[in-house]
Amino acid sequence: MTSIDDIVTEYTLIKAQADSATKRLKELREQILTRLPKGGDVAGVKVSVTRPKSIDWVKVEQAFPAVAYPQIYAQALDRDAVKQFVSPAVLDGYATEGSPRMTIK
Repeated sequence: MTSIDDIVTEYTLIKAQADSATKRLKELREQILTRLPKGGDVAGVKVSVTRPKSIDWVKVEQAFPAVAYPQIYAQALDRDAVKQFVSPAVLDGYATEGSPRMTIK
């Protein structure tokens, strides 16, 4: 039977290795995103980079107040009505960009 001392020692060693590996992965990720901001094929590996967006509904409410646009409001801003009333190109101006996502296959 393995002693608790051995288990704790092994745990701390593996944890240190994992922390070091996680830090290095973060560094490598930043370097890849810097050099391949749109992704690409490198060394037979496909790197995909996406930048998810979401609508900033507070800004949409400010741009389309209930007094001027009652048809898109219920008790609060009706997001589905806004999407039908306001073009996607205009709504894109209210989108906020999230953190880049990267996949390596």
